Amino acid sequence: MRFKQFLLSEQGQAPTETDPSEVLAWCEQHCSKYLQRAAEFPIYRGMNLPNDINTSIYNTNSFTRKSANTYNYYTLLFDNHPSWKDYPKRSKSMICTTEYSTADGYGNVFIVIPSDKAKIGVCPANDLWNSFDHFLNNFSDDAGDMDEFNVIIHLLAKRGLNKDLGDDITYGELVSVMKKMTAEVALMIADKYKDEGGFDAQFNRRRFSALANNFERHGFSSAFDAFEKEGGPSKNAFALRTGATFDVEGNHEVWIQGEIALISHDDLYNNKIPELADFAKKYLKV
Repeated sequence: MRFKQFLLSEQGQAPTETDPSEVLAWCEQHCSKYLQRAAEFPIYRGMNLPNDINTSIYNTNSFTRKSANTYNYYTLLFDNHPSWKDYPKRSKSMICTTEYSTADGYGNVFIVIPSDKAKIGVCPANDLWNSFDHFLNNFSDDAGDMDEFNVIIHLLAKRGLNKDLGDDITYGELVSVMKKMTAEVALMIADKYKDEGGFDAQFNRRRFSALANNFERHGFSSAFDAFEKEGGPSKNAFALRTGATFDVEGNHEVWIQGEIALISHDDLYNNKIPELADFAKKYLKV
């Protein structure tokens, strides 16, 4: 999912202003191990908050995030499948980046200071959608990213099983339906598209024919079986950290569940607030 869409998809209590001295004291008490590495391994978040919110202490468990502008299927899988049980829940996490320029494109940039106990999931790429090469290469030749995976699941349900999954589908319901998404169902959908004209119909005919072939070639009994066998974090090069152990270099999307501090990047570096300037010099090596 594109970083911007995540910024639009979080529902719940928004961050509120916390006095800078309180935020900095909280950081030193709860983030001491991360602060030792913050200069080398920064975390950023771009968002449009009211101008009077510059420093905040925030618990990501206070909101529930649903995927925006796409179906929510992979979020349900990540949050509930046993292979992802040690990772932070996507629906209870703040989506961040290790790259300043990425955050800068989506609003005012905040430095994110995770508590040492906060769980952090690390994508192998700069965006979750592009982080499942292994799974998608086995699942379908035409699923270029995880948004396409969502679309395929939606069409398998609607065109193949005559079922509308709806916005409020539960994990158990999703698993039950995905177990019925077999190679035979994919071929049936391909045949339906054969009789329809236009580019989209022909594209989907090839898409579902290829999907059926992949299922047969890799021995997947269903779409859920494919995810169970190839959709886990280790096979797709994801990493799990905490605030205390965060050591991620390069440009990666990360998601954090737990308590964090948010500090306006501009306020941290413009020297207008002396205590923030001192904090930056001490921990961020400014």
